Amino acid sequence: MVALISVLLMLILISGASGRCTFGTCGAGSTSWEKDALEFMNSDIPQLNGTDSSFPLAGGMLTPRPFPNPGIIQPLIGFSSSGLVVDAALDRQAGQPRARGALHLPWNGFLNENESLRPLPELAAILGAAGISAQESVSVYGDSLSQATFVYWVLSYLGHEEARVLDGTFQDYATASLPMDREWLTRPAVEYRANPRPELLAEYGMVKNGSAQIVDARDFQDFGHSRIPGAIFVGSSQVVEGTRIKDQSSLKEAFAGLDQNRTVVVYGDLAEASVVWYALQLMGYDSRLYPWDDWQDRENGKRDGW
Repeated sequence: MVALISVLLMLILISGASGRCTFGTCGAGSTSWEKDALEFMNSDIPQLNGTDSSFPLAGGMLTPRPFPNPGIIQPLIGFSSSGLVVDAALDRQAGQPRARGALHLPWNGFLNENESLRPLPELAAILGAAGISAQESVSVYGDSLSQATFVYWVLSYLGHEEARVLDGTFQDYATASLPMDREWLTRPAVEYRANPRPELLAEYGMVKNGSAQIVDARDFQDFGHSRIPGAIFVGSSQVVEGTRIKDQSSLKEAFAGLDQNRTVVVYGDLAEASVVWYALQLMGYDSRLYPWDDWQDRENGKRDGW
């Protein structure tokens, strides 16, 4: 950061000595230079943190990565200006930094106390109370990928067309020294008019009759202990590297046992399973979520119908 400021000051001095404009508007005077410099410092152009040289400035998460369905992933460049920014973290203390202009929408707010999914009308009401309309563009990030991908799944389930997930987590955003705020964005409540896509939440009958491919996204030990008949194991570690979804070739390898022409149902804890569901979406699969608890209850005769 210090080096960047030094470069900007040098440019100002050079321009003042030569009378040439290499940055900003010719003839606008020093105030224009100062304004341009401040706007640059507060822009979405990532700046290398002097205390951390591990951030991949060349390529990496700064620019779009090729996926069959690239419109649902947002690179760091332009993130805070990509529409409404939603922070899905469970809790961020007052005064702690968060992405510039972020609205707080904790991922677990969409679940009941028993971790089951809230009914569709309640999901829509949560978004409306936060001031989110169904027509606007939304970009989601969290402290973990699962937080962001689960909120993205909820938005998709409600039929929200313009939504995407940050290619990384808040840690990556902060490491890139991108613009921060210390207060949440607040908005007046609106009516969220959902256009539900109920097929994104698989039904017990579909899972039971074997018409779909079944993926177990729980821990491998849980998969070994008990599973839905015919399920294959694809854990989040097979689709995530560090804080990011793996690249296209790695995802192809992870999903090599699946037929892309058939529906895939991913089950487990909804939030954690949403990471694998999202990776399948990136690769162009017709993927759906299903809660493991529902299978257990129905197989044990605790629930009737869906």
